[in-house]
This record gives sequence, structure tokens and C-alpha cells, in this order.
Amino acid sequence: MLFLWTRPELKLLFTDINGQWHETAVQAAAEAGLVNGYPDGTFRPDATLNRQELAVILKRAAQLAGQPFASSEGGGNGHSFVDLDAADVWARQDIASAAAAGVMEGDKKNAFRPKAQTTRAEAATVLKRMLAFAGKYSG
Repeated sequence: MLFLWTRPELKLLFTDINGQWHETAVQAAAEAGLVNGYPDGTFRPDATLNRQELAVILKRAAQLAGQPFASSEGGGNGHSFVDLDAADVWARQDIASAAAAGVMEGDKKNAFRPKAQTTRAEAATVLKRMLAFAGKYSG
């Protein structure tokens, strides 16, 4: 089971979450290494999440939960997505690893669409797959 907590001795990590309803959760996720902010010290809580960012978060969560994804150079099924070079360099390895683990997939044309926004349906689907990957769901 994954537990996140904050340590009171740590200072506020982001300048734009102080006093917000999500402050404790965002800070805990950052302290656990799941999420990062931006160079200007912000988290940007109202920004959208794209698919490459979700892949990175999922890989970090798997590692934190003790169920790391195996390293993978290519995309799903041992080959690269046709648009993997459109992903930011910092996300490419994690996209490939999430795909190799069966947690994230491309579309019918083998495109990952790394900069596309993650929909609620996609998020629910990959969370279910993540739970299955970690052995916490069998349905």
C-alpha cells in the first residue's frame, strides 16, 4: 500500500499552493518524488496533465510502491511509438517503460500522443492497469 505524508520540518515547496485545499497532498506527492514543480517555484495546480507527464508519474509511483517498471528503450510490444520523438527527452524512457508494463498504450496507429491532455477516462484506465500491475486488482 502506498502512503504519502508530509514532514512539518520541510518548508513549503511551491509558491502557489499555500492555503489551498490540495496543499498537503501536493506537498506530500512532491516530497515522495512523484511530482515536480516548475523552475519558477510554482506547481501550477490548475494546469492540465498530459500523457507524457502521466507516464512519468506512474513510473515513479510504481517505484515508490516497490513494483518498479522494467527499463525499456522502445514503446509497447518491444517497438517504439511512431511519435516517441515528439515526447520531451525527460519523458521518453518512462513512456516506454509504462507501455512495456502494459499500464499505458498507444492508439491504433501506434501513436502515443505524448503532449495530448489526459482525459478522465484515460486516467481511470491507467490507474486500474497500475493496480493490476502492482497485484492489487484482478478484475
